[in-house]
Amino acid sequence: MVEDDWIKQTSDSNNEKEKYYHLTNLGKEKLNSWIDIPITALPVVEDLFSLKLFFIQDPYDPRISTLVNKQLNLLEEQLDHLNDREKMLFNTQEKRSKNYGHYLILERAISRLDNQIKWLKTIKQR
Repeated sequence: MVEDDWIKQTSDSNNEKEKYYHLTNLGKEKLNSWIDIPITALPVVEDLFSLKLFFIQDPYDPRISTLVNKQLNLLEEQLDHLNDREKMLFNTQEKRSKNYGHYLILERAISRLDNQIKWLKTIKQR
């Protein structure tokens, strides 16, 4: 993208190792053109947890509990991380407004994790 003049790389004068990338005018045009292309298919998602659950036949299989507990731990850790990011990045309406798309994606990820955690907890109660 640098070679195509879509982005420009700069460095911090105090730390040459830090690299920053900024969209060029051509890059903004390319980005806007890409955003305008309609989405016609859902992405393929590799969900090993769901695949493993699918193949368990017995509702009393002890592996269900192990899988659910591990998945719960992973999702709760990720949810904590995303909630911390939301507090750090979007603690004011102004910050949300300036990066509204980023805010919406983060909000979506938090909502998805929250619902997955609720669903897993219902499985544990069965």
